[in-house]
Amino acid sequence: MRYSSEVWRVASQRAKQFVDAVNRHGGDARLIILPEIGIYGNTHAPFADLNNIQIADLLEKFLKEKGLDGYKNPYQGPVLKVLEKYTIPLIK
Repeated sequence: MRYSSEVWRVASQRAKQFVDAVNRHGGDARLIILPEIGIYGNTHAPFADLNNIQIADLLEKFLKEKGLDGYKNPYQGPVLKVLEKYTIPLIK
């Protein structure tokens, strides 16, 4: 057995355990094995691969299904909470 196939076997097993744990605790995780859906040749950095648009489309579809794509409620940036008693007043 090659080293890389053993690493992949263990990583896949751990990924399945992680998805099971997330879902068991009320999350909604999904594990996608790219070759099982007809996508081959990807590395561990899918957005750096030549088919990155195809991978981004998969992620976007999942986020949209879950209402997490930001279209209905776009991110507005951080909210700054200023506590008035801790601020230094400006010269009036």
